[in-house]
Amino acid sequence: MKTSKLNEPVRPHVGLLLAITIFFGVIALVVVYVRGALWGQEFPRNSFLPAPVTRFGDFFGNYDHWRRLHFDDISYAAAYLPATYLFLHFVVSYLGEAYDALVLFFLTILAGMVYSIRSIIRTTGTSGITGILVFLLLFVNYPMLFMIHTGNLEGWVFVLLLLVVANILREKPRRAAVFLGIAIAMKLYPLVFLAVLLHGRKRNDGVKLLVTTAVCAISSTLFSLLVLPGGLTSGLGALRNMSRSQELYKELMIDGAPGVNFGHSLLNGIHAVFGLEVMRTKDWWLIIAVIGMLALVGVFFLQNCSGALLWRQAIAAACIGCLFVPTSTDYKLLYFVPGIALFCCSKFELSGVDGLLGIFVVAIIAPKPWLIISRSEYYNAGVWLTPILMVLVLGILVSDALFAIQGKNSEKLKL
Repeated sequence: MKTSKLNEPVRPHVGLLLAITIFFGVIALVVVYVRGALWGQEFPRNSFLPAPVTRFGDFFGNYDHWRRLHFDDISYAAAYLPATYLFLHFVVSYLGEAYDALVLFFLTILAGMVYSIRSIIRTTGTSGITGILVFLLLFVNYPMLFMIHTGNLEGWVFVLLLLVVANILREKPRRAAVFLGIAIAMKLYPLVFLAVLLHGRKRNDGVKLLVTTAVCAISSTLFSLLVLPGGLTSGLGALRNMSRSQELYKELMIDGAPGVNFGHSLLNGIHAVFGLEVMRTKDWWLIIAVIGMLALVGVFFLQNCSGALLWRQAIAAACIGCLFVPTSTDYKLLYFVPGIALFCCSKFELSGVDGLLGIFVVAIIAPKPWLIISRSEYYNAGVWLTPILMVLVLGILVSDALFAIQGKNSEKLKL
């Protein structure tokens, strides 16, 4: 008699990660409840999310600007790269009312997530209760709640990154390159996932995938600028307005204190602890970016030479993409979810180091509203501890890869 898949044992590492996620979530809820209900403290001490007045604010701000102005004016809502507005134009055009458009926005993200995660689970042979727990772990987490609360358009980028990983697993790398190119055309930071796309590839195959990604990113950008209202068909005003909008965003979120709130980049953590005048972003952003690119290349080659599994490359890419940037808001921690999906669905026996990495990664994406630094009530452990955890994860990945390479060399010498 055939055994039901639901009776198959749960993979221990999946249960462990889910238990740790629940633990951190309960601690966060208890902390904010005690502060708000028992001690009478107000925002931000009684929440680990942005203020209730900002609920869905990112989406409505972008929706309102695009519905009225398109590329014809400057604002914080016009600071994305052009391909983002191709998606937004579809939502605004299809449904005129703001809340209807918001519902469609969330439905597209939900559909993309369900398709991608289901594909990852089926391709890796994950089934039964383990598959259900993987769905639960990937849907119910802090950066997902943060993205939903703000209605940030980064949700679309996140779905594209999930599609990249799903298609890599299905051995459809060119399709993965197309999705990655579109993601880069929406926001530059998904460039770090080139390390995931090229992991384990031969040189010629890697070059072809790089070209495909670049062509898709450039063509998506040009197509958006040509077909969208107020684009290049109306002159070069779109490019000027986009540049000025990005300058506005830079002054507020990169050079200013608001970017540190609910942030987790290396500079965010330093500014939370030591103040904005220490390692000022305008003086250090380029140095940090160069370090990040060097780290990406170095870790990529180490992971390849050591024969590391794909999930390790994905976690390293997420760390670098969130850490070595001027500022990084907590919805961007969704970059870790593809790596977590690969980790949970891994068919290989995981070591103690793998378990430790899993614990640290779950801690990275967990809400941490405790241990507030007196410099600002927004500067809780999420701002200063999260970058420390990412540095630790990168350190473990690098050291373990070096030990693996050393072990391979020792075996060759014995032969």
